[in-house]
Amino acid sequence: MGRLTKDTLLDIIFITIILSLFIYIRLVLPIVYGVEHPLVAIEGYSMLPLFVPGDLVIETRTSIDLGDVIVYSSCTRPGSFIIHRVVGIVKHYNTVYYITKGDNNPDTDRIIGEFKTSDCTLNAPGVPADRVEGVVLSIHLPFIGEAVVKVPILGSLALILKSVLT
Repeated sequence: MGRLTKDTLLDIIFITIILSLFIYIRLVLPIVYGVEHPLVAIEGYSMLPLFVPGDLVIETRTSIDLGDVIVYSSCTRPGSFIIHRVVGIVKHYNTVYYITKGDNNPDTDRIIGEFKTSDCTLNAPGVPADRVEGVVLSIHLPFIGEAVVKVPILGSLALILKSVLT
């Protein structure tokens, strides 16, 4: 058996790093942040200027307050997520519903057909709590306020892979 060449060693290191990142993203991040999909790529323009397509956001499990940006499963595009701001919270028959709206949209998500029950069959006063995947991670900056945590452009790779694989 021959010696390892520099190129072979670099290939092994590269593959090890990629596998480690994959394991970290799929196994560690969901445990740390308490959500199934801790990294979500922005696809549309509804949250301009806060988010642009290709931004990657970190999702976490925490209590939801007015003004938070949440990630919820879409009824109109099964298998997709919508990332919009909570502009109202209502309780109806012991169920919490979130009134949501994209910052760049003229109206709430009712207009796009997302205020549906958990099974997406009946109209509801908002997005039910059990369709919410999590809250976009934000940090408090002294003298500035809350700032969301995002990684610009990196989500574009995820969007390209999604379009190729589907």
